[in-house]
Amino acid sequence: MASTFGFTLGTVWGARYFRELDPLSVGFYRNLTFFFTFTPYLFLVPAEAWSLISLEHLGLISLASFLAALGMWTSMYAIQVMPVGIFRAVFQSINAIISIGVGWWMFGEVFSWPVLLVIFLISANTFWLGISSHNFPHLKPTKTSFLVPIVLLGGFILVTSFSLVGKVARDLDPVIASVFWECGICVATLIFIGIRYLFTNQGLNLNMSLKKFLGLSMAVFPVTIGSFGMAKAVTIGPFALMSSIATSGILLSAFLSAWLYKEHLERKYYWGLFMTVILIVILRLLQG
Repeated sequence: MASTFGFTLGTVWGARYFRELDPLSVGFYRNLTFFFTFTPYLFLVPAEAWSLISLEHLGLISLASFLAALGMWTSMYAIQVMPVGIFRAVFQSINAIISIGVGWWMFGEVFSWPVLLVIFLISANTFWLGISSHNFPHLKPTKTSFLVPIVLLGGFILVTSFSLVGKVARDLDPVIASVFWECGICVATLIFIGIRYLFTNQGLNLNMSLKKFLGLSMAVFPVTIGSFGMAKAVTIGPFALMSSIATSGILLSAFLSAWLYKEHLERKYYWGLFMTVILIVILRLLQG
């Protein structure tokens, strides 16, 4: 629950800043703040944990960081064109479905008809929420038909990244895994910005004052709780259970965004968010 609370607050409070710059620049500045807020926690890591770090662990963290940088690009874009509550619902739904697909593909898991029915209902509800149009002046206009594929791609990439971080957290220490991962995302994002500059001549957006950077740092600071909580949770329980608990952040995101950004949704969409939570919980219960 602490992880869900941290990621939810960091996403909602940070949305104000996420919507001011291009997605890659936002990802860089967001994770640059973690060099100042995350790294001090490394002093809490016991000495024996450092001795366990291998090249394999560093490789997994590097891969997870590059994947997360790609996934964050799609997420930041989605936040700029979708209400935060809708984004969180679509993202969590896609995560749940992807985790089911990974189980079928990698482990040959066979699903009953009730599970397949719930997956269909989640997919239909997600698609409906994803293509819904909302007239908020602070959101960038876009074709809604592009949103679901974008979030689907980002969700798949981020689920893969989370699983890699979870493996390192189990082998080493949750603090090492989460700090190296979040700071690695900053480096990976900067590399992607460099590649973009080579092809499009668009580099890092420098419209980031010290005041704005400090505001962003405070806004996304709860992510430290979320990242540590996620890395710790996967060491004591299954990833599927953690992602099921994370659905509780959907309604919290919707109500906070309505309060902070006046993103008041129509009643039918609140029912859609509520159904998202219920369906994902049912899916996890059917999985046992």
